[in-house]
Amino acid sequence: MRKSLSLKLREILAVRLEEDRVVLEPVPVEVYTEERMGEFPEASPTTLEEISTFRKGCGLE
Repeated sequence: MRKSLSLKLREILAVRLEEDRVVLEPVPVEVYTEERMGEFPEASPTTLEEISTFRKGCGLE
C-alpha cells in the first residue's frame, strides 16, 4: 500500500475526511541534528536547565 501511495517508511500522515472519502497526506517533519538543537537555546527564552530536563525526558542525554 505504501508503495502505491508513494509513501516513505515511517512517514507521518495526516488523515482527514473529505465528503465520502478518507484522505491521507504526508506531514513534513524535521529531524533535528545536534547542531540544529544547539540553535534553540540562542533563539529561546528557555533556561539551560529546562532544555536539559527536556533532553533527558526524550532520552537524548
